[in-house]
Amino acid sequence: MKAAYKAQRNSKAERVNCLLMERVRASLPDTGADEELCAAAVASVVHVLHQSLKAGLDVTPLDDLTGRRPNVARFYV
Repeated sequence: MKAAYKAQRNSKAERVNCLLMERVRASLPDTGADEELCAAAVASVVHVLHQSLKAGLDVTPLDDLTGRRPNVARFYV
């Protein structure tokens, strides 16, 4: 039996999934939204992560991919 789909074999993907779900669980109660909007919350978390700086580097994933800085003026804290 192969362990191709076990968490031990997909540790990077599992860490990313856990990170995304942690951030979604943290953001849903703050907005007062229902859990039905979980997919939309994941999409917005991924959008913000792609336009945020990487730890230790001065580039964003979008900047690294396209060569231009993303416009984050519309982000609110």
